[in-house]
Amino acid sequence: MQEIAERLEKDKSIHFPDYANKFGFFDQAHFNRAFKNMIRLSPEKYLESLI
Repeated sequence: MQEIAERLEKDKSIHFPDYANKFGFFDQAHFNRAFKNMIRLSPEKYLESLI
């Protein structure tokens, strides 16, 4: 998840379903849950915090 968070910092135009598949998650819901458990923010909220 840390690698994904770092990539989000560099490229804010990421399409989350593509990232979910790229990193081996079954679907975006599983990706979102795992991201939130590790980073403590949803991917969308994390992106908002970077702006």
